[in-house]
Amino acid sequence: MTHPGLIKIAATLESPVHLAVCDDEVEQIEVIAIREDSEWQDAFPLPIDLQSAAADAEMILDTTSAVRINPSQLPADFWDSSKIKSYGDNLTLTVLARAGRKYLHFFRAVREEQKDPASLRALALSQAELSQLSLWIREHAFFNHQKGDYIMRLLLILSAPGV
Repeated sequence: MTHPGLIKIAATLESPVHLAVCDDEVEQIEVIAIREDSEWQDAFPLPIDLQSAAADAEMILDTTSAVRINPSQLPADFWDSSKIKSYGDNLTLTVLARAGRKYLHFFRAVREEQKDPASLRALALSQAELSQLSLWIREHAFFNHQKGDYIMRLLLILSAPGV
């Protein structure tokens, strides 16, 4: 599926932009990073011309996670199986596959203290993946100690049989 808002943004941009996004088939696009000089950089703040193009297309490019996660903190497997999509000459997206989405969905669940982490449950994470996610969150100290109880509850919910 080709996102009509992204096509509008691409048509408005005057210079090429390459974004890493969680998914390009949703209404609100979550931008994780922006590629500059062959390297992934912070996506926050987005370039003003991109913000303007998104506003003109009546789209939200969400950088909430990008504010807290530096591309250098992303694990090696984050980019595994990602797909590159072009929207015209000036907009390229790297769309995350399951490997990257598990980190972002876990991060978002903890940040928002989601009561029903449906997006995480849908990924059917293994015990090894849950361990990997909790280690990543802890290693980079994304959250203060007050989130510890929620992280433990989340891990229990996700590791329960039949989840």
